[in-house]
Amino acid sequence: MITLKPKTLVTGVAIRIGKEVFACACPFRHADIIRYLTEFGGKTPGDVAKGEQGFVNSYDKFLSREEAYEAARIAGQLKQKTEKLRLNSMRHELFSEDLW
Repeated sequence: MITLKPKTLVTGVAIRIGKEVFACACPFRHADIIRYLTEFGGKTPGDVAKGEQGFVNSYDKFLSREEAYEAARIAGQLKQKTEKLRLNSMRHELFSEDLW
């Protein structure tokens, strides 16, 4: 369980490679970061594949897909169809399509 500050929002997609976090604000998707890193960021597809996909919040903190799902749920950011699909599911990971 994560501790959230008031009005914490999921604000963008991110990929963490080692200690580095690469992020883009909405409406970008993880594929946009991957494309940028491999074309302009000096990263190989193998480097990016080893990274962890997640999100950043309104405090620029990296969140795993699971942490981001919980943050978005609490903030009321999930699309209505996402909430319905996940209500009876054990899968609680966030995808950018769940938000924008």
